[in-house]
Parts: sequence; structure tokens; C-alpha cells
Amino acid sequence: MKPVEPQRNAAMPTAVPPPVPWPSAVLRWRRAIMAVALLIAGGVVSWMVWSTEPNGQLFYPRCQFHRLTGLQCPGCGATRAVYYLLHGEVVAAIRSNAPLVLFFVPLLGLWGWKGLLGQRVEHRFTGRWAVGILILLLAFFVVRNLPGPTHAWLNPPPSAASP
Repeated sequence: MKPVEPQRNAAMPTAVPPPVPWPSAVLRWRRAIMAVALLIAGGVVSWMVWSTEPNGQLFYPRCQFHRLTGLQCPGCGATRAVYYLLHGEVVAAIRSNAPLVLFFVPLLGLWGWKGLLGQRVEHRFTGRWAVGILILLLAFFVVRNLPGPTHAWLNPPPSAASP
């Protein structure tokens, strides 16, 4: 005779096995290793930018868009802006690349600060974020390349922008 299995109904809870503790420890170690690797890489890159002025150096890549069209793209001046920020020259950094200094650096700083405090850092960008960033960069591109002295302060210094 077969043993009779107890009948289950939908109202009876099923036993859930306890979670295995080792994957969370492995994830913590992976995150810690990744954080240390990012800090070391960021430190090396920051030291390289801090120690070598971008103006007139062949070490840094040149903007191919500027070389081909003569227009300043939204990224033109970003390396100089980081150089000036590392040297504490905020006005020169804003003049080199305003969106980087006024929007992206504070955003990255906020994420870094929240990460150091152990808080959850939201990394998801919705379509609204992407459209907003594209509109910001497009507006900066257009205003930066308008002729006349009114908008010239948005362009990097002429000696630095030459290919």
C-alpha cells in the first residue's frame, strides 16, 4: 500500500529554506575589492591629470570633432576643467567646461558620499534623465558656439582649444 501524502491547500504556508549566508559575504568582498580598485584607478588618473597641465601636451587626446569642424563640442575642455578643479581653480574649471563642473562633478560627489556612508546609491537613469541630460548638453553646445563676445566665456582658452 502506498503511503498517503497529506493534501495541501492554497491556504497552507510552504516551508521556505533559510537563505545561504555565504553569497552575501562574497558580494560584500567583491564590492569592497571593486571599490578599492576604483579608488586606486581614480587616484592614478587624478595624479596624472594633476601633474601634467593639459595645455599643449601631446599626452592628452585631442577632440576630433573640434579638429574637423572648428566647433567646441560639449566635452571640449573637460580634461582642463578636471585639472583646474584638482588645483583649486574653480572659475577656470567652469570656464573650461561648465556642465562638467556645475552638474556632473556634484552628482558624482553625491554618489560617492552616499557610498562612503553606506547608503544605497541609485544608479538608474530613466528616459527623463537621459532626455534632460541631452537637452542640457545640446543647449550648452549651441550657446557655446554662438558667435560674439557674449558667449565667449563658455569656450576654453584659445591656446588650449587648438588641435
